[in-house]
Amino acid sequence: MIVEEVVYFLIDPLFILIILFALSKYLKSKRIFVIFFIFLFFINIFPTNNLINEYLIKFDEWNDNDIDGYIILGGSPDRILQGLKLADKNPNKKIIFTGGKSLYSDKTQAEGAKKYLTLSKNENLFFEDKSSSTYENAKFSFDMFKPKKNELFIIITSEYHSLRSYNIFKKTGWNVKSYYKKEENYNFFKSCCGSLKGQLKTTYKITDNLYKFKKLTNEVVALIYYNFKY
Repeated sequence: MIVEEVVYFLIDPLFILIILFALSKYLKSKRIFVIFFIFLFFINIFPTNNLINEYLIKFDEWNDNDIDGYIILGGSPDRILQGLKLADKNPNKKIIFTGGKSLYSDKTQAEGAKKYLTLSKNENLFFEDKSSSTYENAKFSFDMFKPKKNELFIIITSEYHSLRSYNIFKKTGWNVKSYYKKEENYNFFKSCCGSLKGQLKTTYKITDNLYKFKKLTNEVVALIYYNFKY
């Protein structure tokens, strides 16, 4: 865990920019100063974040009639809202929420999700509240729920988190597919970088772009780490 945190800190784009800027001033190096601006351009103007995000999306094909339920991963209020919509729309399908305590709260994510999901008409609700990582989401919910091999579940999580989640859930025994589907005539580059006008609108949001780049690169590192560990 400590090694992971150190790696995440070292690849923090703000940390890298500060180091490059400090070195360029201390060494009076124009080359490092140029690298500083190239790196800033790479994050803020070039559609790097969109490319990484698109790569991390796991696409699947499935029909409502083929699935037995949905697995909602904690970590984002958006996932809970999506789960509530699905629970209302599919009152006879199983809804499993998995998420324990976070660093910023004494309450488990499952407790928070329960307040909203129980508002639905769905009575097939299950909550796992001990997990603190994607691997534990998969393992603990599998051990608790013990799904049948022929039961198919759809994973509800963020786009950038869908590939790693899918891989881990498959490895722990779940029969799952990703929630995300490709649109008709899908094209990787058009999907992530098709709108130059849309990309230019975000160039002035430097803080947002740095945060997104950090989040996505952390996910790439976690994906590589999980592939080796599990």
